[in-house]
Amino acid sequence: MTETDPAATAQPIATDAADAPPVEHSDAIDDDGGIAKRGTRIKCTTDAGFIEFMRQANASVFVTTYQAGKVAILGWTGKSIALTLMDYPKPLGLAVRGNQMVLAAMDRIILFANNPNLAEDYLEDPAKKGQYDALYLARSVHYTGPVMAHDVAWVEDEIWFVNTRYSTLASLSPEFSFVNRWKPPFVTELMPEDRCHPQQYGAGQRQAPVRHRTCPD
Repeated sequence: MTETDPAATAQPIATDAADAPPVEHSDAIDDDGGIAKRGTRIKCTTDAGFIEFMRQANASVFVTTYQAGKVAILGWTGKSIALTLMDYPKPLGLAVRGNQMVLAAMDRIILFANNPNLAEDYLEDPAKKGQYDALYLARSVHYTGPVMAHDVAWVEDEIWFVNTRYSTLASLSPEFSFVNRWKPPFVTELMPEDRCHPQQYGAGQRQAPVRHRTCPD
């Protein structure tokens, strides 16, 4: 892949239908959330093994990087790998379920819905019709405060996330920033102190919603 200027990636890269879906977003905040400044050069390289994987998978890979404030969308054009970079403040956890996608950023959790019918005509150029097969549109945003949610998943119809700053697992709430659902036994108070830096968890059903979790510290 080639060097990419984040300032020039507001529009998704035109590729074949198997390429990464464009993601629309908004709601800028005062804190830039680590988003790479205009003119920053981001250089990406790949090897033959990954190219072959993408060719066989004929799918898209989403990568979040909070250091650069980007969601990198890797797709296969039929001949090569394409890269699209989207700006979000400190993006971390991301999950997909059916036509839904959820992204955890610095102080918010964003829910997207895929509309493949709109994806086909997303690009105005008639010659590029049908180059996208998915279009994820932001449908709701829940502001959690700066919890730095490292992972996110569905537990049945609820969205749970790793609340890294408060060292807990939490879920969204219509009344509060979040609702605490589980914490390590050695965490005695719900304080924004990142006491064990939880990062990931394996989601189950409501009867046993947590299967695995990691607290590296």
